[in-house]
Amino acid sequence: MNHSPAVNTSHDLGSYPRNREGELTTFDFLSPTEFKEVEALQEGAIQGGGLPTPYYTLNKRKQLEGINLSILDVHLTGGKVNGLIIRAKEYVMNLETGGTRRAQRFFLVTRLDAGVEVRGLGCRKCAKRAKGTVGLGLLTRRYMQSINQAPEATAVMSKSPILLEDKSIPTLRSYPARSAIPREGICREFIMSWARAERNA
Repeated sequence: MNHSPAVNTSHDLGSYPRNREGELTTFDFLSPTEFKEVEALQEGAIQGGGLPTPYYTLNKRKQLEGINLSILDVHLTGGKVNGLIIRAKEYVMNLETGGTRRAQRFFLVTRLDAGVEVRGLGCRKCAKRAKGTVGLGLLTRRYMQSINQAPEATAVMSKSPILLEDKSIPTLRSYPARSAIPREGICREFIMSWARAERNA
């Protein structure tokens, strides 16, 4: 099992569009092939049970609840995507008061010859590091190097439990569109519009 992260020469330098939480807000800097690899790697982690499935729904109390995935970092080697840092954010939103409860987890997703490996990361440190990351791939490489140095320190997440069970509503796209418009703005507008229609039905 080889996690050795090679130096990324094509994307390390420069600043990449991130929101205040460190999430990438556009993937326009990736080629179409690289973007498809990001999608495939994340989808493989979801299908394998390593990442929770994103969804949203209204619960019995008419609260909007769901799980959303966002990508904080992408690591490329030789034009190939071989690592991602992903945040899974659980939320419950009161549509009457606007109050929101949130919980979050962070994951390192890496490509293996035999498939995809997902490892859980420490939330506090990862959140802080994500906010201070500038170059692409730097955060992912940091965790990949840590695993190489202490492979037993981080447990392999062979299956992540779904935090909220009702997945009957079609899922959100769990990655940003290739657009300069911030992902969270698009998602929030869409979700709130849908929730109002459901509540008034």
